[in-house]
Amino acid sequence: MINLSRLQSVYLSVCLLLSLAAAPLAAEESTNTAGNTVLWTAYQMAFVEKVIIVGSCYDFINAAYTRAGYPPKLRKTVFTSPKKGPYADIDLIQPGDWFMHINLEFNSVEHSGLFVSWVDKERKIAKTLDYAGMNRKEPGKFRDHDLSRVYRIIRPK
Repeated sequence: MINLSRLQSVYLSVCLLLSLAAAPLAAEESTNTAGNTVLWTAYQMAFVEKVIIVGSCYDFINAAYTRAGYPPKLRKTVFTSPKKGPYADIDLIQPGDWFMHINLEFNSVEHSGLFVSWVDKERKIAKTLDYAGMNRKEPGKFRDHDLSRVYRIIRPK
């Protein structure tokens, strides 16, 4: 029998390694350790502890950032725009970033998630770790999202 939590752990680790290997090595983002810390914390919350947060996707990501040691005062907004655009250049997005976007896969509602890696960067499809929200009693999950309409990106300082 396959242990799904172990499989998911391996998957996240591979995604993190691949996304770091593919990321440009700019001086300020050479390892993105803070982003990895946020992703690992969110992974633990979703797949190990199976934390249920009665609230929204925003509440889950906020809790992950805070648990990872990045409360609001230790976050920086690297992109912000009105919800109707213009939208972020996808090259700004790094592993562990908290993105807010128009969720084209679900009624074009506002949605928050954590960026893990690109599934198909050309089509702006990303592997994300997010939370269904809407007061559902289910933990976070990996999902693929179209990130063509990202209107805010937040990252740990």
